[in-house]
Amino acid sequence: MNFSLDLNIYDRPCLDLTLKDTDKTTIHVTTPTVELSEEFRANFSKMEEVLKGNGAETTRYLYNLAAKLINCNVDFIKVTGDELLKKYRMTVEDLILFYHSYVSFIEAIEKAKN
Repeated sequence: MNFSLDLNIYDRPCLDLTLKDTDKTTIHVTTPTVELSEEFRANFSKMEEVLKGNGAETTRYLYNLAAKLINCNVDFIKVTGDELLKKYRMTVEDLILFYHSYVSFIEAIEKAKN
């Protein structure tokens, strides 16, 4: 009986995210856990509040949620919502761009599975 494993045929999907720190850190974001995916989908509508400039608490929550999503990466890099804001200089507009790109990334993976 023969078994084989060819790691060349498995290419894990990634969203390459380059941050705005002085090193231009690139993080290869992968797919989230089921629970995190559900949390993301349930709270995506909060973007509208942030766009209107309402709710510092909501904005903080969305930075923290982005950090959780970014922490699902193949580089073993961990970030916090506060670091995204301060160290990586992610503006609210950047946050919105990240979320939109992330949605496209997840949708592309879901379409590929079907």
